[in-house]
Amino acid sequence: MKKLLGVALIALLALTGCAAPTATFTDDDAKAILFGEVTQTSLSSLGLTTASNTIASDSVGAYLKGVGETDIEPAECANSARLLVLADQDAESTDTFYALPNLTSGATTIAVKARLFGSDAAAQRFVADFQKANEGCPDFTATANGSTDRVSVTVSEVSDDDEGFRLDTVAGVDGEVLTIRTYLVREGNLVIALQAPTTTDDDANLLIAASAAIYAQLTDGQAR
Repeated sequence: MKKLLGVALIALLALTGCAAPTATFTDDDAKAILFGEVTQTSLSSLGLTTASNTIASDSVGAYLKGVGETDIEPAECANSARLLVLADQDAESTDTFYALPNLTSGATTIAVKARLFGSDAAAQRFVADFQKANEGCPDFTATANGSTDRVSVTVSEVSDDDEGFRLDTVAGVDGEVLTIRTYLVREGNLVIALQAPTTTDDDANLLIAASAAIYAQLTDGQAR
């Protein structure tokens, strides 16, 4: 049996016979899963809209160069400061990094990012390392452009076989506190993260529903 991440996402997928084959996705597969017609229809049915249907994509290394410098203290916590990136090893990574236009419904905004690895093993290894990085740095500060965020992170709902986990983040800056939740899921060589502020139960429930909609496409046999 295989667990699917999240309290309201939890489902059991029965496997028949021997183990299911490892999913290997192409760039086209990833784009279809993230924002293909079926995915767009599912997200629209939840009341989520986007400003455009264009996915931004680049290599992970180029993405990191483009986001600019952030001073993380303690320095080793840089590995948990950005979604789907391990700062100490990804500066030259040629994996593909995807960012969707933000999904919005009323006051709720959901960010969706993904990373396509060269192999299932590489993706599995990354999820395990990224989980450990967040567990090892529950509190840190991030300073950029003269502003310092105090950040606390909590890992929970860890799935079997490095298939994902839930990450809750509390960030405080200039007297304002933000609570942010992330669901990170992996199938084969594709890892997807959905993140939103969760001020209300409605925010949290919409994030779960959006995660389930995209995960359904991730596991729908689109792998080559």
